[in-house]
Amino acid sequence: MYGVSLFFIFSAFFTFQLLDRMAGEKWTIKQYLRYFIHKTIRLLPILYIAIFWHLSQYFIALGRVPNFSDPIWQHALYAATLTNGFSPNHFNPWLNWYIGTLTIFIAIAPVIHRLINTSLRAVLFFLASLLFSWVLLLLGINNDNEWFYYGWLPRQLPVLALGIVFYFFKKEDDSTAKRKAVSAFTLIVSSVLLLALCTRVKIIETHVIAGLLLLFFCYCLFNNSWKVFDWMKTLGKYSYGIYLFHGCLLLKAFRVVSNRLDIDRSSVIIFLAYYILLLGFSLLASYMAHKYIENPLLNFTKKKWNI
Repeated sequence: MYGVSLFFIFSAFFTFQLLDRMAGEKWTIKQYLRYFIHKTIRLLPILYIAIFWHLSQYFIALGRVPNFSDPIWQHALYAATLTNGFSPNHFNPWLNWYIGTLTIFIAIAPVIHRLINTSLRAVLFFLASLLFSWVLLLLGINNDNEWFYYGWLPRQLPVLALGIVFYFFKKEDDSTAKRKAVSAFTLIVSSVLLLALCTRVKIIETHVIAGLLLLFFCYCLFNNSWKVFDWMKTLGKYSYGIYLFHGCLLLKAFRVVSNRLDIDRSSVIIFLAYYILLLGFSLLASYMAHKYIENPLLNFTKKKWNI
């Protein structure tokens, strides 16, 4: 689940890159809708297909269509309306994606972009998001049950803020201003880590620490320092489908292995074969979704609305 920190860092980076390109344009409702469609056209259609797929698999596993009192309907509704982050009771192994969190961030990003225009402000925004998340956790609002890791922005905003920090660190031309911002960022991170080490006050959570470590990876990837990362450009085309579909495939494959095949699951060779097969099916499902849903939609919006 900490790998999603990388997804958020990239997403915030590219969102601010787009907003910078649109900075000279006059913001109208039409312009805002064009921006929002640009950022979500790849996210939402595949999400709804994944929800339908997961629901159908649930029905098959249950052996019938559940009645309306079954929690799965509420889970699906919260996921479809991108509001599951508002309720700790609607995170579950079936529909616990982060798409709602990201979509809400995209919706409010123009306001954040207007307020943050320097690397130092980006660093201060990161600090404010850490404190905001921590205070909510203390008040018990940011519930810490097993699935609430997949929480809405109070829990995940610091990682999105890291993406904004990374964007401004790359963009900043003024070396003095950049040095000040990097120094402030280093001081903040080292202080909160030292505080957690010396006391029980844990302002920075594990997924944010994972995000900090991933900043180095992002630096290497974006600066093309290591050619070994080039393969990720191809993987990026299919990554979203893999993210949405692999959970259901994993559950399905596990049931087949557990209930129908009497095999030695402790065998390393069997594990590797099982893993490669699962990965292959995930890639195939994602490839089909990209080819027959994502690409036609992207081409349509480019032709119709120049997005």
